[in-house]
Amino acid sequence: QIVTGAILYWPETFASLANAFGGLGAVRGMHYVAMWLIIAIVVVHVYMVFTEAREQLWQMFLGRTREKKQA
Repeated sequence: QIVTGAILYWPETFASLANAFGGLGAVRGMHYVAMWLIIAIVVVHVYMVFTEAREQLWQMFLGRTREKKQA
């Protein structure tokens, strides 16, 4: 993301690198696909935290687990 973003932001400076990747269109495509992969990874991780690791989430933010109510 950093490399492709820099190529897209400063195309004149990194013209040779852009050509090595197949041109600005190819770099833009790589940047776009990588962005959606990162978004998908974040969404999956957040979903997993809220469905599978709720106690660890409380421990991470509060430093302790929630007390369980006794019936």
